[in-house]
Amino acid sequence: MKPKVKYLFCINTGRSGSHYLHEIFKHIENCQVWHEAQPIGHGKVMRDYFFGKPELMQELTAKKVEKIQQVKKESDCYIETNHCFIKGFGWFLPKYIPQEEIGVLILRRNPAQIVDSLLRINCSPLAIAGQTWVLTPDIKNYCIEPPNWLISPKVTYELFCLLKRLLLSKKLYSLLNIQFRQIENLIDKYEKECLRWYVDETNALSISYQEKFPNIKYFQVDVESLNNIENIRELLNYFGLSEKSTIEKVIGKPTNLKNQHLAKSSS
Repeated sequence: MKPKVKYLFCINTGRSGSHYLHEIFKHIENCQVWHEAQPIGHGKVMRDYFFGKPELMQELTAKKVEKIQQVKKESDCYIETNHCFIKGFGWFLPKYIPQEEIGVLILRRNPAQIVDSLLRINCSPLAIAGQTWVLTPDIKNYCIEPPNWLISPKVTYELFCLLKRLLLSKKLYSLLNIQFRQIENLIDKYEKECLRWYVDETNALSISYQEKFPNIKYFQVDVESLNNIENIRELLNYFGLSEKSTIEKVIGKPTNLKNQHLAKSSS
């Protein structure tokens, strides 16, 4: 068995199995297990960070580490399956916690399935929920250029945000002599392209993170493989964790199912 990590986080996009992973980790010996513990690191603080203003995220990380240390006192390992890790506070954690004590699980899912799942719960960059949880094409700090259909990614994004807000105003489109269905299809195409960019951007951020913090322990896994107990045991062994006898009760059980337009979280 590998040496036990003292802190375990995950890198993923949301809608890729982090809630299911949380349910699995509930059945690990002597661990404090959380899904999206407060402070989460989403919303304004996340957006400020990607607009080149890291101060709020730095403050949030300090508060988060303080809370983590408080709840970890009676446990060997603190585990949090929060997809905001890679979108902010994860970049500041090694200032407070030695890299050698941190483990990061890189959680993968088929990109098309992620995009479809995010669209199903209306967590698009063109929706308020999306702007709260996912990366939007108008950010300044990115690894991969966002969709650029007109002048710049930012201008393109602002145009489609406007079109989305006006989507229900069929009368306006009629006055402008524009076919409503054509605009609707164009918006749908752009939304999907933005979400696919978000998946690719998250993967690029994951690579950058591993390069910046090479002494952290990383393990990459596809969420579908976590329906197999042997794959889960391989993961646990890598991080030096021990399963409880109850773990097989949750294997392969769907979690965090959401109805359309009811997205409070995007994990």
